[in-house]
Amino acid sequence: MATAPPLIDVSVAPLYVGEEVTVEARVEAGRREGNVVRLQLGQPPATLDLLLVEGLLSRFPDAEHRLPGQTIRASGTIREFRGRWEMVVREPQNVAIVGPPGPGTAGETKSTQATIQASPGLPPEQPADEVRLQAIETRLDRLERRLEALEKKPEDASERQLSSTGDSFADRLRKLEIRLRQIESRSQRRP
Repeated sequence: MATAPPLIDVSVAPLYVGEEVTVEARVEAGRREGNVVRLQLGQPPATLDLLLVEGLLSRFPDAEHRLPGQTIRASGTIREFRGRWEMVVREPQNVAIVGPPGPGTAGETKSTQATIQASPGLPPEQPADEVRLQAIETRLDRLERRLEALEKKPEDASERQLSSTGDSFADRLRKLEIRLRQIESRSQRRP
């Protein structure tokens, strides 16, 4: 029997990139993008975009207009896309409306607030810059481990070419690591 993914606050989503988690939060905004509805969970700067794909739209008709203001619970894998954190939901059992906005600042229910406080990761009251910095450090650590693994087996995945850029997988990881270090350096210089 599989264990349920951990319940996290949307403000710590960057710490869980590539991992399956559950979030429960108020939908702040919604918009349709072709066969996908993008829902913004949480308030800036700590937001997570929840993407409902075509198969789910019949379950949530007019979701981009009807769901803002509602509290929903969703499970999926956190990813980064064009500088934003998002979760794609493809299965109907992985998303549900749990009620109107609750008493918390992010619209969580009382039971969710207790679960979030007990969950691993940073507490929701952590300042946004500190959350971003911790997310960057976590991602850098993951990239360094991947690079070390690739350097041990250069004939393997590191030699594969990425179709969009022509770079090898290892080259792309190195570029991402440099970019993350630049972002980290800028955030440390902020007053």
